[in-house]
Amino acid sequence: MEKPSPFTCTVLPWDTQFFGRRLARLSITTPTPPEWNAVADGCRAQNIEGLYFACPPENADLVRFAETQGFGLMDIRLELVRPLNSPVEAMPDNGVRLRQAQTSDLPALQALARSSHRNTRFFRDSHFPVTHCEKLYETWITKSVNNASGVVWVAGEVGQPVAYCTGERQADDIGRIGLLAVAAEQRRLGFGRQLVLQTLAWFQQQGLKRASVVTQGGGVPAQRLYQQCGFVTAAVALWYHKWFCDER
Repeated sequence: MEKPSPFTCTVLPWDTQFFGRRLARLSITTPTPPEWNAVADGCRAQNIEGLYFACPPENADLVRFAETQGFGLMDIRLELVRPLNSPVEAMPDNGVRLRQAQTSDLPALQALARSSHRNTRFFRDSHFPVTHCEKLYETWITKSVNNASGVVWVAGEVGQPVAYCTGERQADDIGRIGLLAVAAEQRRLGFGRQLVLQTLAWFQQQGLKRASVVTQGGGVPAQRLYQQCGFVTAAVALWYHKWFCDER
C-alpha cells in the first residue's frame, strides 16, 4: 500500500490569476518536516513560482524547516472567535448612524480599501507590486458590497463613508468578519467598535452561533478592539512565503 504523502502543494487559481504568477499553498500533513527536495521537485513540476505556508508556531521543527529552506516570514496570522449565544453589547452612542453600504458608496470604499490593510503579508512581500496589493483590497470590498449573502456596515453619509466592516456567513452557524477599516483622520472616535458590534448583531439576526475574524499579529490596536468586543484567540500561524524564481 502506497504511503500517504507528508505534504501537498495546492495551486491557488484566484491568486494565480490575480497576481499573474503561479501561486500555491503548502500543507504539511505530519508533525515532522518532509524532504525538501521532494517539495521543491513537486513545485517545479507544477511550474509553481510562489508558495505560501501557514506554519504552526508551536512546532519548532517546522519553523526551522521553513527558515532553513528559504521561506520568508511575512505575517503572524491570528484567528479570534466569540460565541453569539448572549446579547451583543449595546453600541456606544456618539451621534453617528451606521448603515448598510450602497452601490453609490463604492468609489469612497474602494479608495479607503486601497489605503488601508498595509500591514498584511501581501504588502510586506516585495514580490507583489504595491498597485496589485491595493487592487486586491479594492476588489475585496467591491465583492463584499455586491455579496447578497453578506453585509457591509459603514459610517458616514451616502457616497462619503469613512469606515467599513464586512461580514458574511462562513458556514451553517459561523459568521466571519472579513475587512475592517477606518479612515486615518476618523480613528479613535469609536467607529471600529461600533461597526464590529453592529456586524455581530447582524450575525445573531441571521441565526449564527459563532463569529470569527482573522487579523495580524502586529496589529495590536485591532486585537484590542476585537478583545473588547468579546473575541478570544483560537489559533495562531506564521505566514511564510517561498519564491522559486529567486533561485534562478
